[in-house]
Amino acid sequence: MFSRTSSFLPVPKEDFNTIKDSTKFTRGEIEYLYTRFRTLGEPKGRVSFLLKRDFDFPSHALHSLILSEMFGSKNQINFVEFAKFLYIFRAFDSKTSKEEQTAIQTKKLKLLFSMYDVNKDGSISKQDLLDIVHRLYSNYTNIQTMVRIVHIVMKEMDNSNTNQILFNDFCKALEVFDMDNLVVKFPTL
Repeated sequence: MFSRTSSFLPVPKEDFNTIKDSTKFTRGEIEYLYTRFRTLGEPKGRVSFLLKRDFDFPSHALHSLILSEMFGSKNQINFVEFAKFLYIFRAFDSKTSKEEQTAIQTKKLKLLFSMYDVNKDGSISKQDLLDIVHRLYSNYTNIQTMVRIVHIVMKEMDNSNTNQILFNDFCKALEVFDMDNLVVKFPTL
């Protein structure tokens, strides 16, 4: 997939081995990610970690939720953490076993669920949904419409009849989406 070029920065051996042992990233993909990681940190003079604030630029309405998932409760991540997070979005190839595909799809679903579970209590409440809908649509519609959207989504997704969306409800609702194609494509170099 990648031809090795001198444009890649050398990856520290320990980091390379850790990522190689815990993911199916190729050497070229790891080198590419490391070069991107370093590029993001170098303007600030850092090469071994990224800060959450390094991603402080105009973004999508869900930007802060994605960063919360990437960084967790920490304000910085190292290269291994960065690569492992992005591995969830790696495209499958012919060598990816069905078991690994299922495991990665489950990780994607858990990540998405966690993003929508704004208060992190293990379920998506009406308030969580309202927070998300507000982030996405507050510039386009009024609060009454947003409340109606939340009501409709809750009605459609609450298969457990708990007045909240549980992880199994969420997975069932997302069965119609192609989780295989929620991927990051690496450039061909």
